[in-house]
Amino acid sequence: MIADLLDQITDANILIISEHHLDTITTLLKANHYQSIQVSNNFQMAMAMYMENRPDLVIISALENLPALELADKLNTFNEIDTPPPVLLINESNNPPSIDSSIQDFINTPVNADELLFRIHHLLTAYLSCQEL
Repeated sequence: MIADLLDQITDANILIISEHHLDTITTLLKANHYQSIQVSNNFQMAMAMYMENRPDLVIISALENLPALELADKLNTFNEIDTPPPVLLINESNNPPSIDSSIQDFINTPVNADELLFRIHHLLTAYLSCQEL
């Protein structure tokens, strides 16, 4: 059962929405055996990917003219899934998101690779475990 969950985690569908961190995060995830990674640097493409591919995790940072918290809220309005995927914020303002936002976790910049991997693994474990129930 644990081995199956570990396989599910590295096979998880991850959507990264960012203008500044795409290459770094993608390289880090691929180096750690995550296989299904999609990236977008604009809202329209991100929404199409979100609706078509049903991500297990969304990693976001602010887009030009669209703050990250607003982006996360917009993703939830398009959500047709019973349990929306967790959203991890790459937080450039170093202020924590409000407790009532659509953000499940955040990490401040500059990003520590080990901490980012830990948070991704934790969010995916929790989400995928709930999907099996």
